Amino acid sequence: MRPLACAVLLLSKHAVDALCSETRDPVGCVAKGCTWCAAATHRGCSRSGGACPKHCSTTKHLGDLASCPDLPVTRTAATDAGPTVNVGVGFSGGGSRAFACTFGWVRGLRDLGLWRSDNLTVAGISGAAWFLAPFAYASADEAALLGEYLEPERLSSKNIAASGGRVSDLPGPIIAKCTARLLGVLGTLDSEGLGRIWRDVIDATFLKPLGVVGTRPVVASPAASDDLKKRNPGTFEKSYKPLIPRNATAPVPIMLGALEGPAALAPLATDAPYFPLAMGPAWAGVPGARRVDYVSRKNHTQTVSVGGFVEGWALGAIPLRKNVALGTAPTGIADSLGIASMAPARLFLESLPPIGRAISAGTGFLDTVPTVRVWAPSVDEAPTTPPLQAVGDGGDLSNTGAPYLLQRGHDRLVIFDCAETPLNVSWDPRSRPPTKSDVDAYLPPLFGLRSRGDKGVEAETTRNHVFDTEGFPRLVEALQAAARSGTGAVARVALTTVRNDFFGVDAGRSIDLTLVYLDLPQKWFRALPKETVKAIRRYRGFPETPTISDLDLTRSEVSLLAQLCSWVVRQHADLLRAALLL
Repeated sequence: MRPLACAVLLLSKHAVDALCSETRDPVGCVAKGCTWCAAATHRGCSRSGGACPKHCSTTKHLGDLASCPDLPVTRTAATDAGPTVNVGVGFSGGGSRAFACTFGWVRGLRDLGLWRSDNLTVAGISGAAWFLAPFAYASADEAALLGEYLEPERLSSKNIAASGGRVSDLPGPIIAKCTARLLGVLGTLDSEGLGRIWRDVIDATFLKPLGVVGTRPVVASPAASDDLKKRNPGTFEKSYKPLIPRNATAPVPIMLGALEGPAALAPLATDAPYFPLAMGPAWAGVPGARRVDYVSRKNHTQTVSVGGFVEGWALGAIPLRKNVALGTAPTGIADSLGIASMAPARLFLESLPPIGRAISAGTGFLDTVPTVRVWAPSVDEAPTTPPLQAVGDGGDLSNTGAPYLLQRGHDRLVIFDCAETPLNVSWDPRSRPPTKSDVDAYLPPLFGLRSRGDKGVEAETTRNHVFDTEGFPRLVEALQAAARSGTGAVARVALTTVRNDFFGVDAGRSIDLTLVYLDLPQKWFRALPKETVKAIRRYRGFPETPTISDLDLTRSEVSLLAQLCSWVVRQHADLLRAALLL
């Protein structure tokens, strides 16, 4: 028994040490009997805390840290809105399909001179963010990143593979990578949650290959970086040096996630409200200001403050005094990308409590949902410790980003929708309600309509009614007409808002909406070489490749889908120029 006892002791020590070292949340660190270090040179959780400077660590009360001189200084705001005279551009989620489509659309806009920071506010969800964020912060030349646009006649198999640029290699075997990490955790008893595993896989897949350091926070400009360093000497000089956009004239994306409710109440009631979680180069947080009563499946309740913004790097920080925060390592670009694409979060939150509560006495082992403490400066006047909130994919709320852009104040919207559902051009939208096989199920709820047959989307979008219902058939008919022309489903329509208190949208606003809807344009398809036509017919559902089962797109598949989307942008150059330029 003695060898067994020794083994158990060693495993226990390993588990405790891992428990401390892997705990990124300061409250959780202290609760588990570990030491939290708040100094700029050493911030994080450890067993001994010997590396912490005097007065900058605690094992008892987080309030003891209030006098630590190395605590970071952040700014707060009620909204992330900048100038609202520009155009709000949303790129929908959809896994690797969204990545490839966004790549092609952005290349097309760039080639037309329309990808400009002076007139666009850009928001991306899930797979769209996988492209937008690395593209904005990678140091490589844009031509090397994007590759070459080719007319369909030139898209031989050889040319397709060679044309995509460096970003075409990025998606690769995402599922295989995630599975390998998960099996590795199981084999080592490492204390690592699924949300963190997903973040690390996204980091390794989309950021590291382009030389973007995932732990570094993002800023909008060199001036913003200098200001951040001045207010926080030491913290942002080396390990957490801010990422500055490569191109000062190009838009820097806002990554959209969803604030899904207090993790301690999981599983939540299925009607629990979800809120947009915007993570941008300047600000991160939730629009609006309110207190929300959440209810669990067992009728437990918790009131949570929601609303307001902190600087992007401070997402997850805990306010100790006015504008002074206790936080983990600053929120890096990989953290934001992981949150914005964690699609299963809603399912897990409403179905199961974090598995870590049932295994290893709450060590966090295989926690099913990523969590973060979201500071609500617009609601909480005095410093308070926010609860751990489950966060996930922005598509859990609205996969187009339109409600968030309206909430932000934009009256001109351009939405790029890489829908998984092909547009049904024979369906009369005035004769019967839409089904899940007619149009993207996320579109009808924007007009107060159900998408019959898609129960998941129905549950997620019950609060998304922002446009007058009469506008829906006009939008669909315009898309269908464009699709029948063979040049791509692109339409521009005038809409009117309805009052939506959940998103803070007033009634009667006139909205100029342009929608680019993924389809297979016949003029493009018929112009392809025969070998490419045969290859497409072998692809499952091209261009609407399944979001989940086809995450692992090859270089050729990414390049071909991007070429299609670039072509569509070029075909509608005049329409898009009029929509995007004020």
